[in-house]
Amino acid sequence: MLSLVGVRTGTAPEVVEQIEAGLGYSAVENLHAAMQLPVEEIASLARISPRTLARRKISGKLNLDESERIFRLASVFEKAIQLFEGDRDAARRWLQTSRAAFGGQSALQFAETDIGAREVEDMIERIEYGVIS
Repeated sequence: MLSLVGVRTGTAPEVVEQIEAGLGYSAVENLHAAMQLPVEEIASLARISPRTLARRKISGKLNLDESERIFRLASVFEKAIQLFEGDRDAARRWLQTSRAAFGGQSALQFAETDIGAREVEDMIERIEYGVIS
């Protein structure tokens, strides 16, 4: 799945190296297609302004911070798909539904920060193992 955003599987240092080099703009487009969200919403969730997004489309490459945030969204999406045993539609619905555990925000909105994404991933893990959240 993370190959969806242009990251080849490998060791943690190899993945970090790929993100540091900057993901291609295609990572945004591929994530848009997989999550079935507008490119503008993907960019907003990754905190990429519309003007910056337009520049990245022209250059074809995201910077380190943008790459890391797109990777984080893809990782959360992948974990949600695993939770729902490959059912992308169920994963999308779960990620887009407001939750009290996330202060009334959706999991996607809550995952806009690193700490929020970790909390979403922890919630997914608790659900997988039957721990009431």
